[in-house]
Amino acid sequence: MAVNKWPQYLTVKPFVIKTDQKALKFLLEQKLHTGNQLKWIIKLMQYDFEIEYKKGKENKAADALSRLPLKGMKEEIQGLVKNCDVCQRHKYDNAPYPRLLQPLLIPESAWSNISMDFIEGLTKSQGKSIIWVVVDRLTKYAHFIGLSHPYFANELAKIFMEQLYNLHGLPEDIISDRDPIFTRAAEWWYNTTFHSSIQCTLYEALYGKPLPLHLPYAVGDSHMEEVDRSLLTREFKVQLLKYHLKRAQQRMVNQANKHRSDRQFE
Repeated sequence: MAVNKWPQYLTVKPFVIKTDQKALKFLLEQKLHTGNQLKWIIKLMQYDFEIEYKKGKENKAADALSRLPLKGMKEEIQGLVKNCDVCQRHKYDNAPYPRLLQPLLIPESAWSNISMDFIEGLTKSQGKSIIWVVVDRLTKYAHFIGLSHPYFANELAKIFMEQLYNLHGLPEDIISDRDPIFTRAAEWWYNTTFHSSIQCTLYEALYGKPLPLHLPYAVGDSHMEEVDRSLLTREFKVQLLKYHLKRAQQRMVNQANKHRSDRQFE
């Protein structure tokens, strides 16, 4: 308000507040209902003023000034802001979806990349009210594990080793929105990374065997016809899964990017 910006001019003589809001004409007479009303009345009480109401259609001079269009002004301001280095560095981006969707890479093998989340607030069953959902990002095969509240990272790591690792081995990465819970996932990455000083991974140094990996199968790698046929079928299904996942991912990207705008940073 003007009383905050120019008090030095308003205290020396009476002034008139002109408005097209009829309710403001009775500002000093009406009952106050909110703290903000009381605060502004207290500010105004120290000045000598009167409120003059004038209908908007009669107040043409003020309306003309407040609504005066300047040809090309909008485009000129937009161009100025766009080319101003300071503006571009410090103005916030108010686009609803800045930048295009960045999809995750499709996994190379089953259970090499997994995602996990929790379903909470369920009715208790045998003392458990939480379901821990662990999904393989390639095959979409999932495990549903019942948990009791509260649960902690060390407990989840133990359950993971007992119920998932024994079946699928250790994944290359884990995607989850529960960062505080899965800080120990960093331990898995560390323990399965090759160390030049010992010329192997810490996992191999401790357990005496390398991590289980899915290796692509080629025709004739096995001399047994049944094994060869089974492994070829499995390899074909893995490639088919990747193909369908890529198509679904591209449809999702195309749909999401309809409402997004690209951003380039240098």
